[in-house]
Amino acid sequence: MTNSSTALAKAVISLLSLAILAQPQSNTATAFDRLKAMAGTWEADSPAGGKLTSTFAPVSKGTAIEETIGTPGDNEVSLYTRDGRRILMTHYCALTADGNRLRLETGATCD
Repeated sequence: MTNSSTALAKAVISLLSLAILAQPQSNTATAFDRLKAMAGTWEADSPAGGKLTSTFAPVSKGTAIEETIGTPGDNEVSLYTRDGRRILMTHYCALTADGNRLRLETGATCD
């Protein structure tokens, strides 16, 4: 599996998890609870062959959600947290030499 194929597959899984948050929500708690409902282990076929695994787990007494994605030998971590009316995701990338860190956020999830 090439790094670019792995990166693409990992990005697709992470974006799919964020797509849950794009649904109309009444408040941040509801959107965050929908993400928590993904707790467990998920698998996807990699475009380059093989499987990618994504595991979602509530951590820190449910105030954050940790996602580990990749293969047993090469994985990355994303943390999802609430921030007022937004949900933040910090992704710790394993595909770069310096462990690039990306931050994404939703718009306000309530009026």
